[in-house]
Amino acid sequence: MRILLATILAFGLITSSAASQSANDQRIVVVSADALLQNSDYGQGLLRDYAQKSAALAAENRMIEEELAAEEQALTTQRATLPADEFRQLADAFDAKVKDIRAARDAKARQHQEEETLLQRQFFNDILPILNTLMDDMGAQIMLEARSVFLRREAVDITQTAINRIDAALAPAQ
Repeated sequence: MRILLATILAFGLITSSAASQSANDQRIVVVSADALLQNSDYGQGLLRDYAQKSAALAAENRMIEEELAAEEQALTTQRATLPADEFRQLADAFDAKVKDIRAARDAKARQHQEEETLLQRQFFNDILPILNTLMDDMGAQIMLEARSVFLRREAVDITQTAINRIDAALAPAQ
């Protein structure tokens, strides 16, 4: 009976203590890293720059594809008028050119993907002091990524507050 009473009292103290804790005094807060990047002005500026580079790369690829298609068509047209060994040399040279271009384009695409990783790393390095200050202001000890939290109260999600602070502190990337 005493154990049951002690348990009830302890539970009552824990729940009343937790209930009296305000939203601004959370020990654990949750933030969506994706939302910080996609919804802050600073993150949107970085993403916009990356999207422009992606579009330029895609346009460059299309132009190269069109040039190669035209060259292939010209080679196909010449096939009927050239001796077989001469055509084979031209065809082999074209195939080697296509392989070289493909390798160069693949390398450029990998570099572009690495730039995206660096962009995200830059963003989070730039906002880290803002998030640390926000945690200090809220009395938070732990900040969790929203995707890794199974269940939470909305009061612990400080994503919009963090976005507001990022927007206030960092000028949009143009």
